Amino acid sequence: MDRKKIFARIVPVITFVILLAFTIFVSNLFYRSLIWRVEQGIKNNVANIVQLIDDRVVSHIDTLYSVRGVFVASDKVSRKEWKDYIKSIELANRHPGVSSFTFIERVSLADKGSFVSEVRQDTSVNPEGYPDFKITPEIEKAE
Repeated sequence: MDRKKIFARIVPVITFVILLAFTIFVSNLFYRSLIWRVEQGIKNNVANIVQLIDDRVVSHIDTLYSVRGVFVASDKVSRKEWKDYIKSIELANRHPGVSSFTFIERVSLADKGSFVSEVRQDTSVNPEGYPDFKITPEIEKAE
């Protein structure tokens, strides 16, 4: 075979191999770029979610500090004061996932009778009072 024929057969093969290698190289670059962009997107989404959760937790903690302030500022928080306070902090708007926010007073066994009587007669929130109020469960435990 003469040189021209060998050259004519080798050049297309070499060109094909070079172009194939270039195509693989470029596609690998695009693939790595795509993977990097997807990873960055995931990292950004995770960071945003973590920030949202952190903000929500801080908001709940701030509300608890606020509640503590109500009890520190008053010797005895009445039902009306509690209801007015909960309404003033717009709990339903600021914490839509919270369905209720209650305060349960600790009552000693010695004070149980007077406490029940006081609650039944309390008309500060409900004009009818709470005539059926009772402490549940009805067990008597030592302090």
